[in-house]
Parts: sequence; C-alpha cells; structure tokens
Amino acid sequence: MKYERRAEQEEWKQRCSDAFLEHDYVLGQAPCGFGKSTVFAEITKSRSDAGSRVLLVAPQAEIIDQISDRLLEFGVVHGFQSSGYAQIPEARVQLGTPLSIMSNIRKGWDGAYDLVVEDECHRAVSKTYLSLHEALYSQNPHHYRFGVTATPVRMDNKPLRASFQHLVPGPKNRELVELGRLVRLVVKSPPCAVDFSGLRNPDASMEKQSALLNNKKFHGTVLQAIEEEGADLQTLVHATTVAHARDLAKELRLAGLNVATLDGGLSRSERKNIVADYRKGLLNYLVSIELGITGFDVPGVLRAIWARRTQSIVVWDQGNGRVQRPFLGKTKGIIKDLCANAYRLGTPDVEREWSLEGGVMTPAALHLVRQCQKCYAWITNGERSCTECDTEFTAKERKFQYSSGGQLVEVKDIKPKQKSQKLKDYKSEEKLIDVDDPRAYELTLELCERYGYQKGFAAVRLRMRKKYRAGGWATKNKRKQA
Repeated sequence: MKYERRAEQEEWKQRCSDAFLEHDYVLGQAPCGFGKSTVFAEITKSRSDAGSRVLLVAPQAEIIDQISDRLLEFGVVHGFQSSGYAQIPEARVQLGTPLSIMSNIRKGWDGAYDLVVEDECHRAVSKTYLSLHEALYSQNPHHYRFGVTATPVRMDNKPLRASFQHLVPGPKNRELVELGRLVRLVVKSPPCAVDFSGLRNPDASMEKQSALLNNKKFHGTVLQAIEEEGADLQTLVHATTVAHARDLAKELRLAGLNVATLDGGLSRSERKNIVADYRKGLLNYLVSIELGITGFDVPGVLRAIWARRTQSIVVWDQGNGRVQRPFLGKTKGIIKDLCANAYRLGTPDVEREWSLEGGVMTPAALHLVRQCQKCYAWITNGERSCTECDTEFTAKERKFQYSSGGQLVEVKDIKPKQKSQKLKDYKSEEKLIDVDDPRAYELTLELCERYGYQKGFAAVRLRMRKKYRAGGWATKNKRKQA
C-alpha cells in the first residue's frame, strides 16, 4: 500500500532524523491523528531493508495489533515477542510489550537491536521501561532510541530526560485542523451535578469515582447527553472501573443501544473481536476504561462521552484525540464533558509547550473563549452567536481565558461592592484544601486563578492558614477571620 507523503510528516521526519546526528535517544511529539505510526513504519522499513535490526515497543495488545497492521501495509516482515502471536526470532523486525521483551532476553533471545522505537513513550521513565532500557543497553550500548507520543508528560511530572536527550515537537493541533488532516472538535461541558470536592486525585481514586458515578441518576445523565445529538452516532464512552463500565453498558443496552465494553477483564481475543466489530460499525457504542484512551485508532468515532473525571493532560488529550481522526463524511468530533474536565485542562485545541524536564506549559491568556449557556459548547471569543446552536450571545455571557497552568478561568469585572463577597466565597472553598496535603499550594494556586487573584496571594493565604493552625496568631478575632 502506497501512502501519500504529507509535507508536515516529511518535515517532522526530517527534523527527527537530523536530531539523531547529535543524539542517540530522541523523542518525537505530534498530536493524535498526525500519523506517527505511518512515519515510524516507514523508518522501520528503510532501516530493516538496510540490514538493521529494529525493535518496536508498545504498552498493550491493541496497540501492537495496530502497529502490526501498519507494518504489513508497508510490506515489513516482522515477528512478535508477546505470547499469543507468531514468534519469529530470526526476523530483523520485532514487536512486543516491555515485559515480554525482557522475559525473552532472559530466556536467551538476542536483544542487540540497532534501533528501538517506543510508541506511547510518555511511559518511558516507569520502572518497567527503565529496566527494559538497561537490558537493551547491556545487549548493544550503541543502539538508537526513537520514542513517539502526543503527550510527553507524566501525571507525576517526572522528567522524561532520564530516557531521552532531545525532543522534536510536531505541528499544533489547530494547524492540522486548518490543513484538513484532523476534524475540529466541539467540546460541550454541561453543569456537573456530581460533587467531586472530596476527591483529591481522581485518577488514583477510581473506586471512589465509581461510587459517585455508578448510579441510575448519572446513567440518566449519560443517556440524556446521547439523545441531544442523536443515538445513531458512533460513540466512545470513557468510564472509571470495570463494574462502572459494565453497569453503564447494561443501562445503555436497556435503552435499545448496541453497546459493548472494552476492559482488562476480557481476554485478548474477546477484546480483538469487539474492536473489529466496532471498526466495522457493527457496534455503535463502546464503553471503555483505559484501553480506549491511548493509541486507540478508530477513525469512524464521532463522539466521546466523559463519564469520568481526570486531572491528567495525557488522559484528557489522548481520550479526545480518538474522535479527531478524519473519516468519510465526518466534519467534526463531539466531546460531551459530563465531569467538568475542560475547566481544569482546557479545550483539546489549546497549544501546549512540552519539555523533557517534566510538566507542560500553556501560554497564559492564549485566547479568550466563551461558553454558550444553551448548549454549553466552548466557542472562540469574538463570535456574536454560538456556532453550534445559533444562540445569540449577550453581554452577560460567561467568558474564560487560559491560565498559565492550562485551566479555563472565568473573566469577571468585579465591582468594589462585590469584592467582600468574592473573598468570602474564596475562603469557603479554601477550607476544603487541607494545608498538610502535599498539593496544598498547587490547589490553592488553582483556586486563586479561578477567582482572579495573583499568584502571590496563594502563598500568603497558605502561610496564614498554617500559622493559624499552629496557634501563631495573637487574638481569637484574628483567628476567626482566617
């Protein structure tokens, strides 16, 4: 199969190749749907044709299957190092998960590769991947490592510098939309009725999330979100736990929808059959946990529904990226944000500045957006009416801008008589933040940005609260004021 060479892919590929002139370990970043697998499949073919041994690493079976299909489209003969696949030890190109590769090296397989390609390489500084790197280095200290991902950041902000020496950024999401390589995304964030205030880290508390979301009321919210755009759209639903996914799928099935779950409780063959049916359109709805977030390539998906909360840019951007791939007749992708994720993580087209040093920067006040109060879509500021439902905007329409941390912060003109009430509201929310929490400053800073206070105010308030708790204030009246 011959692929059309896109100018932006060729330019990115050339910059990555140039980086290898000075570095051994290079990370290439590009948005979901850019065609990273096409680029590294082409690189794999050229290197293997030249006699080099190439190892491709992926975190899960679904991604391995997709990479294998892409290699076959390029005519690359390859073997697998994961159980359940055809293992051809003599093939110059091998494909597997980190654990299976290390297991085979311990069994005596030749681990001396010239090039190692790691898909979804934001995982590359986990203990598993670092152990793999050591094992491969011991086999061939002079190999090259090429990692690719849309989101080179970890939830714990651990630097990726331990595994890569140089980062090559790709084009921005908006640029690819303008070129027609991706479809535009419409994000709708209706009011969230679920109280997440007691959930400090939603991604580490899936069972607690499930307790809040796995009920008839929230299932009804999901069904209502489905009905708003129509039940015939191919939809991917992001859930919390296996129990939540299966209970939600049961409710959707009772409503007459053709639905299946994709979770780790299924066998590999069962998951493969479900994904195949979903790609063919035999299933309209797929309720997934983690398996449908990173590397899940089904261009026909028209809508994603967030039935879970996250504070991870990786989860948010990758999950939304599943809907942005172009497909015949597809003009846009719809994101139904039922858990208010966009307020903290921004809309998917926000421009982020990536770094190997950990964390991600979002340029402050990159642009203003406003939220339609009828359909709850996020619209670029400057429009006189909602581009989704044609509702005329008024002077009272809520306006937002991006903070330096990437959150959507409401822009308000505060009158002098409103300032005291604003501070009271701030303090009532501030009490929910435990000063002993390791993330107390980060949470206080986020709260300050939401209320329009400067960064220094967060540090001052946190010091005052700690001093009050230690009994350091002089009078009871002052203590009450805190």
